[in-house]
Amino acid sequence: MPTATQAEAKPTHSCWFPIRMSQPDTSFAIPRWHRDGRLFDCSCPEPRVPHSKYAITLLGPGTRVLKPSQELDAAYDSVEWWRDEQRERIASGLSRFEQAEVKTGQVIRFSWGQNDSPIHSEPDFGDCHRAFASILAGSREELRAMCRMRKKTHGESRVISR
Repeated sequence: MPTATQAEAKPTHSCWFPIRMSQPDTSFAIPRWHRDGRLFDCSCPEPRVPHSKYAITLLGPGTRVLKPSQELDAAYDSVEWWRDEQRERIASGLSRFEQAEVKTGQVIRFSWGQNDSPIHSEPDFGDCHRAFASILAGSREELRAMCRMRKKTHGESRVISR
């Protein structure tokens, strides 16, 4: 049996496991297309592997994901760094690209912090409830650093009511 120190040294000792349960919401009627950026500074040994998070929709519509292609990458990369208030323009510019079908209950693996990470958005769940969970593995210190970066409390469980 590994000691606590040996277990903590492994790159996947800890995980970030948010579960989001949402009321009907029209905030994402216009997609918020994005690639997940750097979630934490990697401390894993060389050779480094692409970091991933896994996500699943348990209730309601699944995450929107655009089918990858060189043309999509070029279109996405041609947009200067954008802000949420430009979401409509970005959505219009990417509307010609085909979406992959992601069903409720299907697990998706997202790489993050890479140029080829999937372009995705929350779904439009304006008329239904949604339950969504994701898991991100890393070392305890990597996840603590991610929490500091996001101004969250490491190890905190909380319920947000809207």
